[in-house]
Amino acid sequence: MGHTVFNALNIEVEAKTALVITGPKGSGKSAIANMLLGFLSPSDGFVNINEIPLTQYPLQAIRQHFSLI
Repeated sequence: MGHTVFNALNIEVEAKTALVITGPKGSGKSAIANMLLGFLSPSDGFVNINEIPLTQYPLQAIRQHFSLI
Protein backbone atom coordinates (compact mmCIF):
# COMPACT_ATOMS: atom_id res chain seq x y z
CA MET A 1 0.00 0.00 0.00
CA GLY A 2 1.40 3.40 -0.96
CA HIS A 3 1.28 6.62 0.95
CA THR A 4 -0.78 9.73 0.32
CA VAL A 5 1.02 12.07 -2.05
CA PHE A 6 -1.72 14.66 -2.52
CA ASN A 7 -4.57 15.81 -0.33
CA ALA A 8 -7.19 18.15 -1.81
CA LEU A 9 -5.11 19.01 -4.89
CA ASN A 10 -6.79 21.32 -7.39
CA ILE A 11 -4.96 22.64 -10.47
CA GLU A 12 -6.50 24.99 -13.01
CA VAL A 13 -4.63 25.86 -16.20
CA GLU A 14 -5.89 28.31 -18.80
CA ALA A 15 -6.31 26.98 -22.33
CA LYS A 16 -3.30 27.29 -24.63
CA THR A 17 -0.86 27.92 -21.79
CA ALA A 18 2.08 25.89 -20.55
CA LEU A 19 2.37 24.37 -17.11
CA VAL A 20 5.72 23.59 -15.51
CA ILE A 21 5.73 21.35 -12.45
CA THR A 22 8.90 21.43 -10.34
CA GLY A 23 9.79 20.18 -6.90
CA PRO A 24 12.11 17.96 -4.94
CA LYS A 25 12.44 14.22 -5.48
CA GLY A 26 9.38 12.38 -4.18
CA SER A 27 7.09 15.41 -4.20
CA GLY A 28 4.64 13.91 -6.72
CA LYS A 29 5.66 15.48 -10.02
CA SER A 30 5.62 12.16 -11.86
CA ALA A 31 2.39 11.13 -10.15
CA ILE A 32 0.65 14.25 -11.48
CA ALA A 33 1.96 13.63 -15.00
CA ASN A 34 1.02 9.95 -14.89
CA MET A 35 -2.51 10.78 -13.75
CA LEU A 36 -2.98 13.43 -16.42
CA LEU A 37 -1.73 11.03 -19.09
CA GLY A 38 -3.96 8.19 -17.91
CA PHE A 39 -1.12 5.88 -16.79
CA LEU A 40 -2.13 6.11 -13.14
CA SER A 41 -5.55 6.45 -11.54
CA PRO A 42 -6.06 8.30 -8.28
CA SER A 43 -6.86 6.00 -5.34
CA ASP A 44 -9.39 8.57 -4.18
CA GLY A 45 -10.94 11.47 -6.07
CA PHE A 46 -10.86 12.10 -9.79
CA VAL A 47 -9.13 13.86 -12.69
CA ASN A 48 -11.25 16.22 -14.78
CA ILE A 49 -10.36 18.21 -17.88
CA ASN A 50 -12.79 20.99 -18.73
CA GLU A 51 -15.07 19.58 -16.01
CA ILE A 52 -15.25 16.25 -17.88
CA PRO A 53 -13.75 13.09 -16.32
CA LEU A 54 -10.46 12.07 -17.91
CA THR A 55 -11.93 8.62 -18.51
CA GLN A 56 -14.38 10.15 -21.01
CA TYR A 57 -11.57 11.26 -23.35
CA PRO A 58 -9.67 9.04 -25.77
CA LEU A 59 -6.20 8.81 -24.19
CA GLN A 60 -4.45 9.60 -27.48
CA ALA A 61 -6.40 12.87 -27.70
CA ILE A 62 -5.14 13.86 -24.24
CA ARG A 63 -1.56 12.64 -24.68
CA GLN A 64 -0.95 14.62 -27.88
CA HIS A 65 -1.15 17.84 -25.84
CA PHE A 66 1.58 16.90 -23.34
CA SER A 67 5.36 17.01 -23.38
CA LEU A 68 7.57 15.68 -20.62
CA ILE A 69 11.22 16.54 -20.01
